[in-house]
Amino acid sequence: MPARPDAGESLGRMSTDKPNPLPNEAAMDAQMAEMKAQLEQMRQEVDSAKAQYASAVAALGPPEVATYGKAIYDKLVSFRNAHPDLPGHFDEQIAAAKPLADASQAPGTCPLSSRRTRRW
Repeated sequence: MPARPDAGESLGRMSTDKPNPLPNEAAMDAQMAEMKAQLEQMRQEVDSAKAQYASAVAALGPPEVATYGKAIYDKLVSFRNAHPDLPGHFDEQIAAAKPLADASQAPGTCPLSSRRTRRW
């Protein structure tokens, strides 16, 4: 196999000037710049919409299922405390309501707590 010549000499002769643009290159560059600007504007609009959504969700407070799950448990406990003359009468219901209250208060664990499915 013959030895290849050193590329150093040919590299020195190569032009570093920018080549002439292709016929539609400037138009395509302008379109790409316009698309990039539109994409950035869309990103800003999406970020703004996300912030508005988060603000609206925060203003609404916790989902009803979280409020009701905890309220049912609290009500049963208050019944038990209000009626000490009925020992053990509410214990079974309180035990059944406790997992609902815990699940409804834990973030991301209650499948019914999504506000996306809520329709009035």
